[in-house]
Amino acid sequence: MISPLPSISGLADLVGRYDAVLSDVWGVVHNGVTIFPGAVEALIKYRKADDKVVFITNAPRPSAPLIDMLDRLGVVRDNYDAIVSSGDASRAMIGKYSGRAIHYVGPATEDDALYEGLNVRHTSAEEAKVVVVTDLETDDDTPRNVSRAG
Repeated sequence: MISPLPSISGLADLVGRYDAVLSDVWGVVHNGVTIFPGAVEALIKYRKADDKVVFITNAPRPSAPLIDMLDRLGVVRDNYDAIVSSGDASRAMIGKYSGRAIHYVGPATEDDALYEGLNVRHTSAEEAKVVVVTDLETDDDTPRNVSRAG
């Protein structure tokens, strides 16, 4: 049986215990408008102790635009080692459909970077080989809405 982690007072208590910290971005590092200085400072200190900081996010965009956004917010690239987004994972999967038809459910242009250079055709759901969903058209994001979206 794995013993539970001891109580900690902050990220500094974990320095040297793990290979890396995987930190979410939205709600941990920033709120979409401004950074959370205490969280960013803790991650910087963790990284300066020769430990790795990897940002993970469920943003449906490749990591390059997210890096630019973090730069604008003041979380510079020296503050973390890598960023992985669900957009990165999605691009890897969508790339397998190069030259084929896909159907997209999400904002009209916000997630265009998701498809750059992937050579996929956007079609109706009936013609598509796969459906990619990045957002629903309502604020009531529930599974039953997927059939009505797009």
